[in-house]
Amino acid sequence: MSQIIILSIFLPLLFQLTVGSYSLAKKDTINFYTIFTISIISHVILSVFIFFYNVKIIEKQEIQCMNPMIGLVLFLLFLSIVLFLLFVIQFISKLHLDKKEKNVHSN
Repeated sequence: MSQIIILSIFLPLLFQLTVGSYSLAKKDTINFYTIFTISIISHVILSVFIFFYNVKIIEKQEIQCMNPMIGLVLFLLFLSIVLFLLFVIQFISKLHLDKKEKNVHSN
């Protein structure tokens, strides 16, 4: 069960990478900003779920030290930054593609 939860941390990142890239390649798909919003919301929901799940596990094992939670929070923060950077990279490439497409149509 814990392996599935650990893997679920990466789902919003993988969703943004695959569906966001597909959205940039195909113009008639889901809006790029909608995909980013879905990724952010799912990342927040999964992060909260994983945080409380780990708190429950730590309480069940009667561990007094909460240092593993600090590591989890920092890792989730790192993944948030990576998700945002991925969005910025995709957004810049979207702007570049739109600019290139406008130049082709204007010539």
